[in-house]
Amino acid sequence: SGIKAPEIKPKLRAHIGVQPRGGRTMAITGFVLIASMSLAVAADVGKLDLRRKEQIALGRATDHAAEVMLAKIPNFDMDKSIFAEVTGKFARTAMLNKLEWRPFWLDSAADRITEEHAMVAPAPPIEGRLMDFINNKCNFKVEHADGSFFDHLKFSYEYTVRNYPGVSAIPSFLHSIMGVGTNYFPMDKSLIPELQGLITKQEFVHVESFPSFLRFVIQRTLIRDLAALDRDKLKQIKAIRFYRVIDNKPLELDAAQMWVQLNYQLLHALDFLPVSSWGYHAWDPFLGEFDELYAMMVKADQLQVRVKPWMTSNFTDYTPNQPPITPFMRVVMVGSASMQSSIAAKHAATQVEEFSAKIGHNLSYEFVFGQPLVPQHTIAV
Repeated sequence: SGIKAPEIKPKLRAHIGVQPRGGRTMAITGFVLIASMSLAVAADVGKLDLRRKEQIALGRATDHAAEVMLAKIPNFDMDKSIFAEVTGKFARTAMLNKLEWRPFWLDSAADRITEEHAMVAPAPPIEGRLMDFINNKCNFKVEHADGSFFDHLKFSYEYTVRNYPGVSAIPSFLHSIMGVGTNYFPMDKSLIPELQGLITKQEFVHVESFPSFLRFVIQRTLIRDLAALDRDKLKQIKAIRFYRVIDNKPLELDAAQMWVQLNYQLLHALDFLPVSSWGYHAWDPFLGEFDELYAMMVKADQLQVRVKPWMTSNFTDYTPNQPPITPFMRVVMVGSASMQSSIAAKHAATQVEEFSAKIGHNLSYEFVFGQPLVPQHTIAV
C-alpha cells in the first residue's frame, strides 16, 4: 500500500493506513494522545507531526487541503485538555469542532515534508536542570488534539531556533508555564523563584509576560491599537505597562521587549491554525488572530521572526464528506467570511475577558510614550 506503519505504542497511533482515495494512498501522521498525562509520566512525547515539521522547515503556514483527509478522533474528551476550562455551549462546541479531528496524509506529502525537515539542523537540547524542574514540579496536559502539550512546546522551541535566531528559544519552550489562555497553570506561583534561578533574567521577562500578551492577542484590542498608529507614533512608544496573569503583578516591557514578545506570539499562533480547508474556517478565531497580528507586525515593520506569507492550495476537488461539515459549522458558516470572522472574534474576546475576570486578572494595558503623557498620546484599555 506504500503506507509507512511504525510500531503502535500503547495509547499512541501513528501513520495508520486507510483506504486509498482515487488511487492515492493516505496515511495518518502525528501522535494522538488519547489520555491526558503529565510530562513526569509521559514516556514518548515531544514529537513533531508533519504540519509542524513543514512549518519549521519552511517558516510558514500552509493550507494542506489537497494533501489531507480529516477523520474524527474516537472518544475525544476535551475535558482532558487545557480547554476543559472553556465554558458556554457555543464556545465549547466551537472548540470541540476544531480539536476533534486528525489528518490522514498523502504518502507523497509525508515523504516531501519528511525530506524538508531532515535538512533542518537539530535544535540544541534543553538544559538538564530545567527539564528536571518541568518533569517533577510542573503538570502539562494535552494541548492539541494532534499531540501532547510537550509536542506544542517542542514546536515553539524548534521554530524559534530555526526561524528567530536573534533571540533565546527558551521563552518559546516555557511560554505556557505561568498560565495559558484558559486559566490552567502548569506551575504553581510559589515556584517562580526557582524558575528564575534556572533561566536568564531576559528569558524570564518574556516567560512571565507571555500569558498576558497571549490574552491580548486573543482579545485583539492591543493589536488593533498598535495597527491604528503610524510608524512615527509607534517609534515614540517607550514601554507598555500591564499585569501578570498568574498573580496580577504589574509588569512593564520596554518597546524593544514588547516587539520581541509579539514576535514570540506570532510564531506561537502558527501552531493553532487549521491543517487544511481554511476557506471553510472563517469561524475559527485562531485564523483571524493570526491574520491581524501578522498584518500589524508587517505594517509596523517589526516582523523579526521568519514567517513567510502563507500558502493556500485553492483546492476544490474534495471527495464526499471532505472537509467535514458538522451541524455546528453549517450554522456558523451562514453569511460572509468577514461576518463569520467578526462574530468569532467577539466570542473569543468575551471568553478571554471572562477568564481574566474569574481569577482577578487586570487585562488592561497602557503605552508609555517618549514625550509628556497627554490623552491623545495614551491608549488605555
